[in-house]
Amino acid sequence: MSSVVLKTYGEAFRTLATGANPMLAMAWLQPVIERYEQEGMKDEAEQLRLIQIEKGKNIASDMKHYSVEAKTTKQDYDDLVKKLLVTNDLGATLSNIAHYFVPSVDSAKKTVEELKTVAPLMSMIPITMVDTTGRALAKIGTDDDGSEGRIFQHLAQTIGFYQSFLSYVIEAVVTEFQPTADDILAVLYTRAISATKREANDRVMTMVLEAGKKKALSAPSSAPSSAPSERGKTNKKKGAKTLSTFSSTLAGVS
Repeated sequence: MSSVVLKTYGEAFRTLATGANPMLAMAWLQPVIERYEQEGMKDEAEQLRLIQIEKGKNIASDMKHYSVEAKTTKQDYDDLVKKLLVTNDLGATLSNIAHYFVPSVDSAKKTVEELKTVAPLMSMIPITMVDTTGRALAKIGTDDDGSEGRIFQHLAQTIGFYQSFLSYVIEAVVTEFQPTADDILAVLYTRAISATKREANDRVMTMVLEAGKKKALSAPSSAPSSAPSERGKTNKKKGAKTLSTFSSTLAGVS
């Protein structure tokens, strides 16, 4: 398609979008903008993008709002804390929290499949994610196109729903254990990393230390008295000491 024909095509939609409501204007302009960008017509694409942003400012007034009330009490939050926290065991507590709040991909897939039966029309309509100005950020295709966009959307919605509960539980963990960064890293190393990987890490560190010792033994016993050489010897000693300390730390954690 020539640039002249493409510009004529784009101007037609631009005229229609100018007098249309925000929802239609956004839908009409987005494919034209994408085509302009594909053809390298950046100035034309930017002009339509500005119109799209201006139209998007009023998109909320053009949409209907639906809400579902979900009642929760402080007792619900406290019961969850009681369920997840393990007295004097930070590792078990963090494991419980991760297991409870990390959403299940299999459950998300099952829910998406169920929605095809419960609301088949919704599963056939693409979803466009927009920011506060109405600018399109992402597009989720239909369930029939084979993409996993619907699954990711469901996972994101699940995480958002549990956000307030997670914040409350984390505050309770901080109050109960007052963990430091080292405490959390120790838990991650011993629980999140398998024993096989920890053993492999330890073997690699041992090999590094042995190689450092052999290199130190093979080095000349005397060195010139120049300042650069002295600095090099000092740096080697410091490096070996650092590796030894790090290895001891890993051995203690594992």
